[in-house]
Amino acid sequence: INDELQEQENEGEFNFEDFLPQPVKPKSLTDPATQRVFVDGMLVSAVKDVKRCVEKDAENKCKKEAKVEKGSYGRVVIENSQLEVSWGEDTTSSPQAAEDLKIMPSAWKAKKGFMGHVRDLVAGVSSIKDKAKEIWAAINVP
Repeated sequence: INDELQEQENEGEFNFEDFLPQPVKPKSLTDPATQRVFVDGMLVSAVKDVKRCVEKDAENKCKKEAKVEKGSYGRVVIENSQLEVSWGEDTTSSPQAAEDLKIMPSAWKAKKGFMGHVRDLVAGVSSIKDKAKEIWAAINVP
């Protein structure tokens, strides 16, 4: 197949570069006050309690607000050259001031909480049980 593609490319019928993946170019925004660069999808944390818009009216003004507590995590969304954040599990984003945000490392994780530890415990017990069954099956081969 490679020889056929190379032959077609040499004859001008096929341009291999047309089928290569395009480079990733995420949206970004530079905050003029701090010169920090925010990239679409970046993980951020609230440095203080802030408000976010939950519901907008027909004129696109905020009708209902909700509190975002200090330390909450969110993802940056760049919309129309404006910095927005979708907080927690919420997929809707709302405008946010850059000075209210702390940029977090992409591998940073939120605290697990009680349910996170329970899930880990159950997964560990299940893993041990599966390994024990595997050993038992190996020992009791007829």
